[in-house]
Amino acid sequence: MTDPLSLLREFNIKKKKVYVDGTHLVFGNLTCPRSTETNFKQQSRSKYYTIESIWFFLKNIDVPHLKYVLLASNEKINPVSLPDRNLLAQYLRGQISTCKSIDPNKFPGVLTKVYKRQSKDLTEISEPQAPSQKLLKEKFSLIEQSEDQSVSTVKPLSEKLTAEKILELKAHRQARKQLTGGKTDAEDLTIGSSFIQTDASISQRIISLERSFHTRDSVMMAQSLLAV
Repeated sequence: MTDPLSLLREFNIKKKKVYVDGTHLVFGNLTCPRSTETNFKQQSRSKYYTIESIWFFLKNIDVPHLKYVLLASNEKINPVSLPDRNLLAQYLRGQISTCKSIDPNKFPGVLTKVYKRQSKDLTEISEPQAPSQKLLKEKFSLIEQSEDQSVSTVKPLSEKLTAEKILELKAHRQARKQLTGGKTDAEDLTIGSSFIQTDASISQRIISLERSFHTRDSVMMAQSLLAV
């Protein structure tokens, strides 16, 4: 039997509809939990994307990355990271048959047969109601300033803290501030979805590096320049 990721790819290529039934995704007469772990490995971590994360990425594949991250945060879904976007998009569109991120040794998850329920036929299942345009407009305005920053204007801090990762973390933090009512950075890093908690240590490092430049020497030098 085919696995959820392969079937999602097949449905996308053939322009077939994938439905949401509560905590499950429905592919014709087959279904699987949205939390099912696929064999598509994340480049930045030794973890694998769930079928829900990949399905939501496919739904928003043409949305700018920072706005897509905000949408995923709003739905409490772990987003596909920027380094993984290109390979995953090519695979889902049928441009490549496999890639280095697909682990052949990882169990890809299983699908079970769908049985019709008396109260609701599967053909009537619809996707979750999208957030209102007004709400999205308000949240998108939070990241307009970050979106104006191109990768070339942001300096990487280390091999892991690339410019793309820093911009992605900024979007995470701004989305969390909106959802938590404008809490402080310290509160923001201890509350939120799993992917924001995973990046907490990296975010703290960025904050500490930003503040470390404001030293006694820098203040004295600024004052001396003003005196001249």
